[in-house]
Amino acid sequence: MAHWLLKSEPAKYSWDQMVKDKRTHWDGVRNFQAANNLRAMKAGDRAFFYHSNEGKDIVGVVEIVRPFYPDPADPSGKFGMVDVAPVMPVKKSVSLAEMREVPELSGFSLLRQSRLSVCPVTDKEWAVICKMAGIRAPLRSAGFRLRAGSGQHRHSGARRSREPGIHEHGPLEYGFRARHCAAPRNDESVSRPKGPQTRWR
Repeated sequence: MAHWLLKSEPAKYSWDQMVKDKRTHWDGVRNFQAANNLRAMKAGDRAFFYHSNEGKDIVGVVEIVRPFYPDPADPSGKFGMVDVAPVMPVKKSVSLAEMREVPELSGFSLLRQSRLSVCPVTDKEWAVICKMAGIRAPLRSAGFRLRAGSGQHRHSGARRSREPGIHEHGPLEYGFRARHCAAPRNDESVSRPKGPQTRWR
């Protein structure tokens, strides 16, 4: 499982909206390096949700629930997007200023490339930031899976798995199960929930 950081301006798409939506497309990325980072993501990877411009802090953790696929808003066909779902909020937001004071984060891409909207996070950096945020570094995927269906994204109440304390097929903190459905042949036909639309250039 790899780790990442996703930036979003809270005035355009906040953590609270992410929680309310339960799942969204992370689209509008038009920087080639950031787009390549999106392309490298796999289902089950985790990412910090970072409020940019206002706040400038990490406020939550999301999971990649659908890997890179074409962004229908891009006529060139060069860029794509991923789908994400909330996993948990942080107990204490971690500000950009605080991260700059930590020697273990001196090589963190967020600090070295401040304009990059999708940043890789090393395992060590992830562990350090999780400790600063007062949360445990998740050791396993929330268990999203692909299921054949109508092509509509559905969310239902979480159900207990056989392993105590683990909810099956859903982020634990918010108690819902996000199901992958078989993608229709034309992604543009999918009803798209309002996503971050950060329009990074």
